[in-house]
Amino acid sequence: MSGGLWEYVMAVLSDSQGEPVSGRNSLYNSGFNGKLLYPDWDNDTSGITEIINGYDYPEPKYYDVYKYGSGETNYTRRILGDATGEIGPFEDIAALTQTSHISSWHDDKATMVSNVNLWIRRGAHASDGLNAGVFACSSINGELNNDSSFRLILTP
Repeated sequence: MSGGLWEYVMAVLSDSQGEPVSGRNSLYNSGFNGKLLYPDWDNDTSGITEIINGYDYPEPKYYDVYKYGSGETNYTRRILGDATGEIGPFEDIAALTQTSHISSWHDDKATMVSNVNLWIRRGAHASDGLNAGVFACSSINGELNNDSSFRLILTP
């Protein structure tokens, strides 16, 4: 969990009306039915503004819904119980290529989902060095890359 790969979490950002969104655009989306927040970003020329032929979201008890908001440092939207709520308070440290948001728990990286980066992942990649750790969380746009994975968890 620490310093292997980032692991995607089943969590959803809501739109400004409180409805779960599918993603940023047709290139970066979850495959679940819902609105796309920025349908013409990232060279997306599809004209698709909403996923309607995807999967229905599972029952809400199986995922967290983050309130709509901008800014990866808006920690007021964190949720107690999913690891984003347990890791504060936060401070900004300009240590990497951009400002890193370091949590008080073992100095692990912490950025929140936002209207631009709609997914949350945990753990960090080995290349994140000291920012990696079991308390690390980071937002991402949903792109495929070789430093992210997922983990299946069964709960009775």
